[in-house]
Amino acid sequence: MKPSTVVLASESARTIEGMVLPWGEAGATNRGEIIFPRGSLNIPSDLSRVKLLAGHSPAGVPVGFAIAAEERDEGLYMCFQLGSSEAATTALTQAQDHIIDSFSIEAAGVRQRGREATDGLLKAVALVPFPAFHSARIGLVNAEEHDEPHEPVDEPPTTDTTDEETKESEEMPQPTITPPATTARVATVPKGVAPEPPTEVHASLHEATEILLAANQGAMSMDEVHAALTDITGTNTLTTTPATWLGELWSGVAYKRRIVPLVQNAALRGRRAHGMRWKTKPTIAKWKGDKTDIHSSKAEWEEVEMRAQPWAGGNDLDRQIFDFKEADALRMYWAAMAESYAYETDKELAAFLVKNATDVQESAPDLIRAISRGAIRLDEKTHSPATFALVNPSDLETVLDFSQLDVPHFTGLTPVSTPDKWVTSEFVEKGTAIVGSKLAATFYELPGSPLRVEAEHIAKGGRDAALFGYTAQMINRADGLMKVHFAKSPAPKPEIV
Repeated sequence: MKPSTVVLASESARTIEGMVLPWGEAGATNRGEIIFPRGSLNIPSDLSRVKLLAGHSPAGVPVGFAIAAEERDEGLYMCFQLGSSEAATTALTQAQDHIIDSFSIEAAGVRQRGREATDGLLKAVALVPFPAFHSARIGLVNAEEHDEPHEPVDEPPTTDTTDEETKESEEMPQPTITPPATTARVATVPKGVAPEPPTEVHASLHEATEILLAANQGAMSMDEVHAALTDITGTNTLTTTPATWLGELWSGVAYKRRIVPLVQNAALRGRRAHGMRWKTKPTIAKWKGDKTDIHSSKAEWEEVEMRAQPWAGGNDLDRQIFDFKEADALRMYWAAMAESYAYETDKELAAFLVKNATDVQESAPDLIRAISRGAIRLDEKTHSPATFALVNPSDLETVLDFSQLDVPHFTGLTPVSTPDKWVTSEFVEKGTAIVGSKLAATFYELPGSPLRVEAEHIAKGGRDAALFGYTAQMINRADGLMKVHFAKSPAPKPEIV
């Protein structure tokens, strides 16, 4: 069935149907543009769980439920049975009059790869005036139609059916979508939170906190995508928040991670992080040909396992903060907790890199030469360029004592030789610097960390609010990290006479 503007009416049928989601069409959602390919959206096996709403959550009013769904080449078509409420009747009338005649989906657990959705569970479909996906429009409305208002009668209702009523029932328009036997896929529970690659949310910290309060009232569900133009993702309680809010929350804190972005990042999927690294790499050599034996060298790798490090912190908050919807107080609390999590996990990774770096014994006369030497040694060992250099902020001041005559002419000798390529961190020991490659280490983190948890503390009239996170670090190649030393004070300049 193609989207149509034809409206049919009967006395007893109260259904609306049409394409709710076109495949491969970009739609403007609260998480930016998203494209749903065919097969990327799961449909519950019990279709009645998919509700039809008049408007989007949390303000949307349920007016019906799904009775049929069919995946076609161009998109997902559904048919909804509307109830007998006044809101349902209004929805039917507005659809007939082409006032609110478009569909917009609400999905939970959406996972993305770039703009393209890879998984998700259909939760509801909303009736809206303007669809986020242009082709998602109502194709058929079967509504009650009364030429004249019904007058009350004194006679009791009868169960007899006349020939005219039977004929009318047989001619009544029927839904063009029938419950599919195999076209609709049984829903599967989405696994975890999809952090790769991270998706951007355009909500501000203030908006995010307001949504947390709305979520606390039970008005929003977890990790939903409302395919509307201005909606913001919420969560059903303060216990869990979509991972996509994490970066937005951090945008308002004083400390932002400096060390974590310098190494590889990966999702932590369990209490232990697993990996492999070479002990002896295989090699290749020239071959004589003519069916002679080829070169074969010893090759050996080892499995590496790191235990996850739990992080936690919490407080007993006065429940009046929530009862009076004091968004500023909540915003300040979660911002402070997020800042602490960012700082402590950064500090932990910095200490890990310093501990596992290969110590270059030779000392350089100054910081610039030390970092350049470290980059050269790293290239010699790994045959790859250095990508970062960590220095203590106090040591960075020593560069101010150099004049143009003191600085080596070839400061661009390595990718990290110039001070504008350095990252300052108080976690690095004074008089040393860490030169490394991004591939040398991996930082693992549970998607969605830090996780927010709440529990009622009725006896105290409060709520226990806590933040939890899980991380792990792994060295992929020790010689991809170099610890270099230099004189803490530059050599005295010769006197000019």
